[in-house]
Amino acid sequence: MEQAREAAQAVSEFFQGNPLQTYVGQKIEQATDANHPTENWSLIMEVCDLICSREDGPKEAIRAIKKRLQLNMGKNNTAVLYTLTLLEACVKNCGLRFHRVVAQKDFIQELIRLIGTKYDPPLLIQEKVLGLIRTWADTFRGIPELNELSIAYDELVAKGVQFPSAEEMQSDAPIITPKPSVIPAPRAIVANVNNSALLTCYRVSDEQLAKLRSELDVVNGNLAVFREMLSELNPGNEAPDDWALLQELHSTCNEMQNRIIELIQQISNDDVTRELLVLNDELNTVFDKYERYVQNRESASSERDADTALIDFSDATSANQTATEAHSATAVGFSDSTTNSSSTLYPVITPNADSTSSLPLTTTGGGEQQQQQQQIDFTQSNERNTGSPLPPR
Repeated sequence: MEQAREAAQAVSEFFQGNPLQTYVGQKIEQATDANHPTENWSLIMEVCDLICSREDGPKEAIRAIKKRLQLNMGKNNTAVLYTLTLLEACVKNCGLRFHRVVAQKDFIQELIRLIGTKYDPPLLIQEKVLGLIRTWADTFRGIPELNELSIAYDELVAKGVQFPSAEEMQSDAPIITPKPSVIPAPRAIVANVNNSALLTCYRVSDEQLAKLRSELDVVNGNLAVFREMLSELNPGNEAPDDWALLQELHSTCNEMQNRIIELIQQISNDDVTRELLVLNDELNTVFDKYERYVQNRESASSERDADTALIDFSDATSANQTATEAHSATAVGFSDSTTNSSSTLYPVITPNADSTSSLPLTTTGGGEQQQQQQQIDFTQSNERNTGSPLPPR
C-alpha cells in the first residue's frame, strides 16, 4: 500500500513537477526553514497573501505543504512543526478555496498517516495534528463540501483516539492578520460561492469591522423580534398582520443566515468568526421554534374547522326540530297561546246558539285566560246537555 502511494506520487510529480520548485512552494520552504529560531510570521503571512492572489494558489500550496511534511517527518521535527503552523495560518486566512483542498480525503489521510507508527513522531507533533483535525471538524461541520474533515474526526474518535482538550489546542496563529502588501483590496464577497471562480480572502480592516458590527446588530435586532413574537403569539389566533410579519421575519433571517455562512468561510478574524458561529446557532434555534409554531398553527386550524362543522350540524338539527314541532301543532289545531301553556290541553268548544255568555275564541288574552274561558264554556254546555231547567220566558 505504501509503495503504491509513493509510486502514484512519483507519477504526479513527473507530470506536474516538484511542488517545492514552484514560486509558492519556494516561499513555503523559506517560511518553514528549521534554521529560524521561531516561527517567522512575516514569511508565513506572505505565503497567505500569495495563496490568495493566485488562482491556483491553494492547490500549489497544499501540494508543497504535503511534500514538505513528507520530507521532514521523522527527520526534522522543527521543520514539521513550522509547516503545521503555516498550514493552520493558511486555513485561517485563505478562505474557502483553501478549505476545499484541505478537506480533500487524500490530504486528511496523509496527515493521519504522518502521525502513525511509521514515523513515530513526538507527542507534540501528534497533538498538533490531532488538534488541527478536531478544530477543523468542529468549525466546518455541516458544510457538505468540507464534510470529509468531520468524517475523519468521527472515525478517529470511534477508534478510541484521544484528542487534546480545547485548552491544549490554543493556537499561536494570529487572530488578525496583517494587511496584504502584494494583492489589491478584497473584492465584494460573491453571493453564491459555488458559482465563483475565485473567492478572494477577506481581511477585515477597522472600517470594515465597524460596518460588519453594524450589520450584525441589525441581524440581532431581527432575531430578537422574531424570537419574541414566537414566544408571545398564540398559534392560529394571531392577527393577520402579525402572521404576515412573522413570515417576513423568517424569510429575512434565512437570507441573513446565508450571508453569515459565507462570511464564516471567508473572514480571517477569529473573534468575528466566533461571533458569527454563535449567531448562526441562535438562528438555527429560532428556526426550529418557528417550525414548531407553524405545526401548532396548522393543528389549531384543523381543530377549529372540526368545531365549526359540529356547530353547523347542531344548528341544522335544532332547525329541523323546530320545524317538526310547528308542523305538529298545525296538524292538531292548537293556537299559539295554547301550545305555550303547561296545563292540560282541552279541545276547542264551539258555543251553541242558545248561549250568549260565551266569550269569543279569538281573545287577545294569555293562554291561561283562554283555557279558563274554554273550561267555563265546557261547563255551561254540559249543564244544557244534562237537562237542567231553563228560566221561564
